[in-house]
Amino acid sequence: MSIHQKQIKMKKHSIYLFILLLCNLTVTAQSKAEEGIMANFKEQERCWNAHDLDCYVKAYHNSLESKTIGRSGVTYGVENILANYKKYYNDDNMGHLFFDEITMDRITSKVYYVVGRFNLEYEGKETRRGYFSVIIKKFGDQWLIVSDHSS
Repeated sequence: MSIHQKQIKMKKHSIYLFILLLCNLTVTAQSKAEEGIMANFKEQERCWNAHDLDCYVKAYHNSLESKTIGRSGVTYGVENILANYKKYYNDDNMGHLFFDEITMDRITSKVYYVVGRFNLEYEGKETRRGYFSVIIKKFGDQWLIVSDHSS
């Protein structure tokens, strides 16, 4: 093998190594993002189960553009979202919340589309289940919901 052929081979190996390292960095960054997003959902579970709706809505970006979509229509703004939750839920009917079947699709490095299932368990009653899709965005070091459709 000539020196020129060895140089070409070395360049190819360097390119392959670079691509492998780049892929690894992307997976690591995505894993950190997904960990941050899951932390948001775990905190929502904790707040709901403590019957603390003010805490629960901290998972949403505090903006008039943030929205929830449900069977009664679209609600804009965290204060209105909180008012809706307080209108329909109180200590007697909140149940025990947990999320499962969560999948995440990366839109950009700071935006994910998340689909999952919510479960509300009630003592002595059937569990109420439904599905949600949210757009969650990174603001600083926090992942916050900007759009939430639940049914």
